[in-house]
Amino acid sequence: MGCQLLARPAFVCAGLEAGRLSGTGFGSREQRTGHALWAAPGVEALFAPALASALSLQVSAGIFIALRKPEFAIDGVGVVHQPSPVSARVELGMGWQ
Repeated sequence: MGCQLLARPAFVCAGLEAGRLSGTGFGSREQRTGHALWAAPGVEALFAPALASALSLQVSAGIFIALRKPEFAIDGVGVVHQPSPVSARVELGMGWQ
């Protein structure tokens, strides 16, 4: 994630998240494991007020749009999982500079 200062202590951040999803079927005749890649660009708003000279509180909220939404399916049942097209998150943490 890359961030740009808007007005101290507010930032806007943009980036790409990517990862690997894995799923293993169970309780059927044939147990198989599948893997797929997931990727989503996103933007976040970050508020990071200083608590001390090198310590800050960090609060952020972001939204991500999936570029890939792989399906995990079971033969005879159909799709049992697919990532959402849009995801959001809120984070609270501490920063050290």
